[in-house]
Amino acid sequence: MSCDDELPIIGSRSGAGSATMRADFVLPESPHMSVCQTPIIVALDFPTRDAALKLADQLDPKLCRVKVGKELFTSCAAEIVGTLRDKGFEVFLDLKFHDIPNTTAMAVKAAAEMGVWMVNVHCSGGLRMMAACREVLDQRTGPKPLLIGVTVLTSMEREDLAAIGLDIEPQEQVLRLAALAEKAGMDGLVCSALEAQALKAAHPSLQLVTPGFVRRAAPRTINAGS
Repeated sequence: MSCDDELPIIGSRSGAGSATMRADFVLPESPHMSVCQTPIIVALDFPTRDAALKLADQLDPKLCRVKVGKELFTSCAAEIVGTLRDKGFEVFLDLKFHDIPNTTAMAVKAAAEMGVWMVNVHCSGGLRMMAACREVLDQRTGPKPLLIGVTVLTSMEREDLAAIGLDIEPQEQVLRLAALAEKAGMDGLVCSALEAQALKAAHPSLQLVTPGFVRRAAPRTINAGS
């Protein structure tokens, strides 16, 4: 598969889970942040450091980036990010920060100081929260990670949104939050592949990260964006 090929997508909006993601964006020019020249991000969705590094040791940092999510980060803390960076990987820190503006911005700042390549926050935190995150990164003099927003979790359907007071289709809420993300100066969004076309049409400046495919032999998978 060439790095320009679309990865196969499995399932509906929530899908069957994803062990791999595809990033649709222009690569940063900084030599410190552009080791990898393909759009593939491999999710290290494991409960332990050893399990994550066992997979990482089978990967080439020039051919993919890696994603560290909540489970692995909670288990290993920032040490896992440093270890992966020492192995040459650019790291997507997938913690989906969501809090008051100052708290979220300080978390994003801490992620940048770790040297991550990309970090994400929940767009539902609002315009001021996202703008605070953008501002804190723009104040940095060194390399800046991509700042990506999460709109509607891929596990959520219309009835889930209705239960929290939003009686609309998920895709409509996705577009609402995407508009806020663009206004706040976010670099892009994590989205379902089914939403990618509409988002590209409505917000061409936003870069997109979408679920890719499930490793057939994987004993554990998660929904990207969940």
